[in-house]
Amino acid sequence: MEGSVTTGCAAQALAQHGIAVLEVEMGLAEEEWVTGEEAPAAVESFQNVIGQLSQQGLIDPARVGLTGFSRTCFWVRHALALANLPVAAAVICDGISYGYFDYVLYGDGNHEMEAIFGSQLYGAGISNWLAHSPGFNLDLGSVANPGLHAFVRVV
Repeated sequence: MEGSVTTGCAAQALAQHGIAVLEVEMGLAEEEWVTGEEAPAAVESFQNVIGQLSQQGLIDPARVGLTGFSRTCFWVRHALALANLPVAAAVICDGISYGYFDYVLYGDGNHEMEAIFGSQLYGAGISNWLAHSPGFNLDLGSVANPGLHAFVRVV
């Protein structure tokens, strides 16, 4: 593999095994960043790309994988935990989770997480996190690999 950060960049290796790889740049509107709309907007983009490729007959939508790197780990985790997006495989590597551990780890740097989930993690705000944080809702049993066909890498 080539590049400065190769942990989330397996496109060539996947393609050599007959797995189509599409790398998409997320074009979120500026007002969607660092809000409760960020991850749902990203998931909507995933759904649109998968739907378009499926309509063109290029992929089987039941055989799609996602990979997230850095910030996009949060989006992929959200897709797995809180969206109705069938995913055959997922890779989440070297990124933020915006979960409990990140909240504790970053201390004063929690302003983004509080903006995204609408509250602090503790006290009355815990209910927002329990409802909207992928870390509190992720069920990896929802990911099953029936023979991967395509992989969408989000950058």
